This record gives sequence, C-alpha cells and structure tokens, in this order.
Amino acid sequence: MHCQYAGKLGISKEELEAAQPAPTTLAYSHYMLAVAHSGSIAHLLAALLPCLWSYWEIGKELSRIPGSTEHPFYGIWVKMYSSEDFGQLARWAIDLMNQEAVGKNEAELAHLEEIFLNTSRFEYMFWEMADLKQMWPLNA
Repeated sequence: MHCQYAGKLGISKEELEAAQPAPTTLAYSHYMLAVAHSGSIAHLLAALLPCLWSYWEIGKELSRIPGSTEHPFYGIWVKMYSSEDFGQLARWAIDLMNQEAVGKNEAELAHLEEIFLNTSRFEYMFWEMADLKQMWPLNA
C-alpha cells in the first residue's frame, strides 16, 4: 500500500528505497527497537499497540464518512485500516497486552504505561512531522 502511494505521488521505488528518514522517524523507530531488544513481550506490545490501535480507530471513523473508501487517493488507506482483518490484528494485540498485564505489580504496569504513552506521543509527532514536512535542520 505504501509503495502504491509513493507511485501516485511520482516517487519511484528506487527513490523510496533511497529516502533518508526524518529525525522523528529515526527517534520513533529506534525507541521501539530499544524497547523490543531490552524488554519482554509485554514491553514490545506496549510499544506497538498505539500504532495498531490508533490506525484501526482512525480507519473505522474515516470509513463512516460517505465515499471515504472510494476516495481515489485515501480510499485504500481507509479500507485497509478499517478492515475486519486489521481489526482482528488490533484486537488480538489488545487482548494479548491485557493478558501480559495480569499479575504485574504497580511499578511494572506504570512502566508499560510509560512505553505506551511514549509511542503514542511518537505517533503524534510522526503525523505532525509529515504534515509540516520536517526534516533535518541542516542539509549537511
């Protein structure tokens, strides 16, 4: 889907693969990788869940707008993230996170919440970065 969008914007596969990530993208992806490498499955779920859950919720809301799934540019995105398949994936991750949280003490739960909130903030920053077309301040 993302490659299709790049094509619609006139970006070749080669250009897409050669693109350098923005600072927010690097920070977000490195944070998630650090959580994944240093923590448990519960930590990984806490890091992934904001993306899965929010895209599903956004997709469902957008799909309620008449014509949104047929929109020539955004329809594919709306269909994918509002789909039952993606909903099943999001619900599976939510359920698994809830199972992993059982028996955790307050400190452990607070740490999982911190991870969840951090990646939620990174999601916000990712969308803001894209909207504002933010890249590195110096082109060195």
